Amino acid sequence: MKEIKVNNLDELLAEVKKHLKFKRERESRPWHISPKSQRKLQ
Repeated sequence: MKEIKVNNLDELLAEVKKHLKFKRERESRPWHISPKSQRKLQ
């Protein structure tokens, strides 16, 4: 995870929440599998 420079805890929390939300969305979308691994599945 990249380092996030923040001035206060609220900003830090916002960044972390954003990051976690993005991660969850990526994991819940099966079509985000790379083309290489899709070929293996077919």
